[in-house]
Amino acid sequence: MDARRLGSCGRAAVLVFLVVAGALSIAPRRASADPLVRVRVIVIHAKKSPPFLHEQVKPLWETLRKTFGDRFASYDLVSSTEREVARGGRVEVPMPDGGTFAVVYRGVAQDDRFLKLSIEHGTLKSRVRIRDGGLFFQAGKRWQGGVLIVGVRASTVSR
Repeated sequence: MDARRLGSCGRAAVLVFLVVAGALSIAPRRASADPLVRVRVIVIHAKKSPPFLHEQVKPLWETLRKTFGDRFASYDLVSSTEREVARGGRVEVPMPDGGTFAVVYRGVAQDDRFLKLSIEHGTLKSRVRIRDGGLFFQAGKRWQGGVLIVGVRASTVSR
C-alpha cells in the first residue's frame, strides 16, 4: 500500500498497528527468556542453647553468624526442599508449626543482575530481589523454645 495515498488518519492507524504488533512480538520473547531457577528452602530451628550445628547447616554457618550474631547457639535442620521452577513457579514448604512457607519465582530483573522472588508465610507477603546464587534468611516465628529461620537460595539453572 502506498503511504502517500493514505490520509493522516490512515497513517496514524498504520503506525498504531505497527507499534502494537511490535510490542506484542517482544513481550513473549522476554517472558520465555527468563531461565529456569533452582530454589532451595531450608527450615532451621534456632535456639539459645545447648550449642549445636546440624551437619547440613554447616555450609551456612558464616552467613548465619553474620546475620544473627550470638543470639542463637543451636541451629538444627528441620527440612530442606529444592526444586527447579520456571517463571511463575511456586515452591511450597510445610512448616513444623502447621503453616506453609512459599517462594514464587517472578523472573529476572531488567538489569539481569537479580532474580525476583516473592515469599509468603502466613499473613507475611514480601517481594525480594536476590543475586543469582544468593541467599537470604527470613526469621521470627517462635516455635518450641526457639525461632524458625527460613533460608532461601536461588540460582539460575544452566542448560
